[in-house]
Amino acid sequence: MKLYFIVNPAAKNGRCKKVWKRLEKVLRQKHISYEVFFTEKQGDGKRIARQIIESTSETAAIIAVGGDGTVHEVANGVFPFKHGIVGYIPAGTGNDFSRGIRIPNHPRK
Repeated sequence: MKLYFIVNPAAKNGRCKKVWKRLEKVLRQKHISYEVFFTEKQGDGKRIARQIIESTSETAAIIAVGGDGTVHEVANGVFPFKHGIVGYIPAGTGNDFSRGIRIPNHPRK
């Protein structure tokens, strides 16, 4: 299974970039293969996720790094395909989604 990250660098007033840098460091230290894409405007998360899921027939783990809007877009891009797994690293301002399903708001957890 391949890992894909869709990062919203504008989330949490740009502080999401720091979260990504820490995460990227861990991925490299553990020699984990991945691809990363950065959003630039509203709708990019859905568009990128859809491009990823349509380009492969293998199971793809697509991880949103950002806030509620980012995970919402990524989930909508993967739906209705059955070979996509959506992950979420909360790095937004509100992170209501992560609180609702009890994902720790601290990315290290």
